[in-house]
Parts: sequence; C-alpha cells; structure tokens
Amino acid sequence: MSREAINDQPKQAKPVPKVNEENGQGKPERDRRQDLNRIVETLNKTAELFNRHLKFKVNEKTNRTVIQIIDDKTQEVVKQIPPEKLQDMAANLEEAVGLIIDEYI
Repeated sequence: MSREAINDQPKQAKPVPKVNEENGQGKPERDRRQDLNRIVETLNKTAELFNRHLKFKVNEKTNRTVIQIIDDKTQEVVKQIPPEKLQDMAANLEEAVGLIIDEYI
C-alpha cells in the first residue's frame, strides 16, 4: 500500500470522558479521585514508618479539607493542616464578608 492509501483511511475518534463541571480542571472526576486515593495510600504507607497515619475530613463551617496526622499509639493529633485557629478565622471572615455583602445589596 502506498502512503496515500494509508492516510486516506479515516481515523476512529476516541470518546471523550465527561468532565465534572464543578471541578473545572478539565480532568474527569473519576480520574481525580483515583489519583487522590493513590496519593493518600502512598502517604499513609510512608507515615506508617513513623507510626502515624493521615485522616482527611471536611470542616463543616468552611467546607474545606482538613488533614490530620494521627499518632498510631496514642491516637492523638500530632499536626493538623490548616490549624484550628486558622480554620476559625476563615469561617469568621467568610461570615463577616457575607454580612457586608448582604448589607450592601
């Protein structure tokens, strides 16, 4: 076959996965979750070397992710990202901004 004959054959299009409009990242939500799960698993394996594990939760006031490093022996929080004080400040600031906007409108 000549090159022209090969190039004349139509290419078959691959279906494009749906993108979650909320994430806005242009990557399918399923892939992002799989990536995140792999990362968390790797981090937990590394933390096990130091008798620690990671705990992910969502702050109810700010709806933002909080990461805690927990000591396996004592079950105490060794470190929290972001710190509790910073979370409280963010929640208070969001509330104050909301009140200002409500008064302005």
